[in-house]
Amino acid sequence: LNQLEGYLQNSTRLEDCQDVVTNITIHNLQSYNAIKQYTYFLHDMLSMNNGVHALPAAVLWGSSDTSLNEIKDFLIVMSSGLCSAGHVISVDQMTPRSREDLLHGLQGSKLRCPVALLFGAQDGIDTFGHFPTEDLGAVQLKKPRDYSQPLWHPESADANNIWVVCGRPGAGKSRWVSEHVKQVSTDSEVAIILSFAVHEGFNVATVIERFTAECSTLENKILPHISLIFDVYSEIVQCGFAMFAQFLHHLLSLGILLDEESGKAASLSTKIKFDVYVELPAILQEHDDESRPSTIWPGKDNEERWVAQEHPFLQHLPVLLVAVQFDHFISVREGFPFIVDAKAQLVATYYCLQ
Repeated sequence: LNQLEGYLQNSTRLEDCQDVVTNITIHNLQSYNAIKQYTYFLHDMLSMNNGVHALPAAVLWGSSDTSLNEIKDFLIVMSSGLCSAGHVISVDQMTPRSREDLLHGLQGSKLRCPVALLFGAQDGIDTFGHFPTEDLGAVQLKKPRDYSQPLWHPESADANNIWVVCGRPGAGKSRWVSEHVKQVSTDSEVAIILSFAVHEGFNVATVIERFTAECSTLENKILPHISLIFDVYSEIVQCGFAMFAQFLHHLLSLGILLDEESGKAASLSTKIKFDVYVELPAILQEHDDESRPSTIWPGKDNEERWVAQEHPFLQHLPVLLVAVQFDHFISVREGFPFIVDAKAQLVATYYCLQ
């Protein structure tokens, strides 16, 4: 972005050959739930970008942490002529100061593409009230899964598998993931398995550093099978889903690992096989007796009826409902069989001797 900004400051050709665009519209999505809001974003983005996903720089993800530098970077790209459209998502979640900075930037920049301002609530709409509001009545949204075709895909049809694993505590979710990773990696000359805990300490830059470190040791002609495992903790609710949701969007829609805060990035080759596992936790009820926690989801009363697609966290991670095939939502029930291997036998022998 620094190079792009310097280019724009020193270039007159771009100034002369492109007309300034002032098409800024408000999209009031407060009647939509979180999943439908994301579906609308995909629909509008694909419509404005000739059916392909936009570059990360063409989307500003609004939150309470949105900084002035992030807004400036977005506006630089919108003024560059390199994008056909731009979107600001969840403008309502930005602070009043950040919304003012965005408004002044939009008014003071020579935009060369339309910009859509997406609001999930009424907060802040009055700030941008002089911009026209898009008529949502004419928009015909499809089901989230119907927007999967433009997602990033490797050359081999069976090279990209994404799995969402859910279940009650102790049901064997991690065991299922471990055994499945072994199964799909059997035929590969080199298997790279990277596991990450997703909680308040989750850091995208760490994911990229570990990924690039592993890949840097490979010989040029070796194509590994990569398994990325994300074990989501219930504590993520306290710090919010925004960072992980954006990370998954970039990974599953564009095939890139991107840390928007530091600018670090890595690209997944279309020639390699990779699997992504997202293990979602059971949701526990908090009460005084921590030794006997009760489960809110999935509850015991619907033990036979619940399905992984209904996990409450998915409304915060809607890209999974778009990218994951129906039969790749794994509902691990109670009693997932344990595998008796040498390590298990050693432990059993130890307890018998006690």
